[in-house]
Amino acid sequence: MKLDAWLRQDRSLEEQLRVIERLCQAVNEIHDRGDVVGTLAPGRIDVDADGRCDLAAASRGSPRPPYAPPEGERAGPALADIYAAGVIAWEILAGQPAGPAPAHLTEVRPDISRELADAVMACVEESPEWRPNDLTYLAQMAAARQRTPARKAAPAARA
Repeated sequence: MKLDAWLRQDRSLEEQLRVIERLCQAVNEIHDRGDVVGTLAPGRIDVDADGRCDLAAASRGSPRPPYAPPEGERAGPALADIYAAGVIAWEILAGQPAGPAPAHLTEVRPDISRELADAVMACVEESPEWRPNDLTYLAQMAAARQRTPARKAAPAARA
């Protein structure tokens, strides 16, 4: 099933985190071989029942909005892949498209940890020099949170 169809279904936080972890692993494997994905987008990612991501359909090419980084391809295609993966992770957790300059994930999804939200937000940094060089930390955060219950959102403050 394509990830864009998967996103339209009601998924548990654990399922969401598993797909994020496996997406990060798949991108890292491609980068470790010295290749890049190029056109990472939900409609180009196949997800199986176990959450594994097949990126074969996301062959080289130019990324397209909203998965294209703000700097275009000037920072390099690997950092463009990092940006696109971050946007996809944001969409998986937020349950909605990221759009340009997405809000901090904790504003949209207060039940997830600040560490996980920050790992996602680092990938969608506007400035490429502030993005991580790979998706290892995000994969680790997603894996760790699969084994840790989500925190409860803080009660709303009363006036």
